Amino acid sequence: MTETKLEADAINGILNGPKRNIKKLKQAVSKIASATRLAQKSGSALSEIVQLFAVATDQVNAIAAASDAQSAASDEINLSIEEVNQISAANSDAMRQSALAI
Repeated sequence: MTETKLEADAINGILNGPKRNIKKLKQAVSKIASATRLAQKSGSALSEIVQLFAVATDQVNAIAAASDAQSAASDEINLSIEEVNQISAANSDAMRQSALAI
């Protein structure tokens, strides 16, 4: 009787082994498909990050260009103020000399 049980267990093991292997293989295929989907999502996210980085880079470059333009305009304003000061000083001297001449 013990031998028959051992034989039955061996036969069941032989019959159930492929079923377990098939089940494990299906689970592995499912996990691979899930990993593939996640990798695709990750790739899409990375592409979006690269695009956003390019936009941010363009914005930084635009800000730098605007800052340069503003700096140049400030320099021109300072030069104009200096010229106005020189003209005002010359006018003041001319007015003083006119007042002394009268």
